[in-house]
Amino acid sequence: MVDPAEVDAVILVGGMGTRLRPLTLSAPKPMLPTAGLPFLTHLLSRIADAGIEHVVLGTSYKAGVFESEFGDGSKLGLQIDYVVEPEPLGTGGGIANVSDKLRHDTALVFNGDVLSGADLTALLDCHERNDADADRSTIEYSTFAFRTRRAPVRPGERRMPETC
Repeated sequence: MVDPAEVDAVILVGGMGTRLRPLTLSAPKPMLPTAGLPFLTHLLSRIADAGIEHVVLGTSYKAGVFESEFGDGSKLGLQIDYVVEPEPLGTGGGIANVSDKLRHDTALVFNGDVLSGADLTALLDCHERNDADADRSTIEYSTFAFRTRRAPVRPGERRMPETC
């Protein structure tokens, strides 16, 4: 069983939210109010409720807004680090860009503008049980887990379960 305190959460929040303009001219999409709070607050609360303590936000557009709102994360019971993309890097580049801030061997990666009902504890348990290198939840564009420090997979070798 994975100890969630030994898992990093990476949240990608660097997008410009162009499809939601003019709403995103003043704030990034994950910071738009939802049920009276910035949308990202709901995701951070779910992460904290799962027992994950360390979060890395991969930011770009209006990056300072996130740190102004969440600070070090202590008000949510989290430890938050911030990494700013110097230019848009895409999903894979955004994940690679935060790698120096990861503390643990396992990470959950989230898109900061998606909130799902995925059971994070069950996803981590499945990930560990299958000794997988990567898993993806059934909610597309939502959450996936991966090992951050492991020997490279050899050609023809597969360490992804069929289902979690």
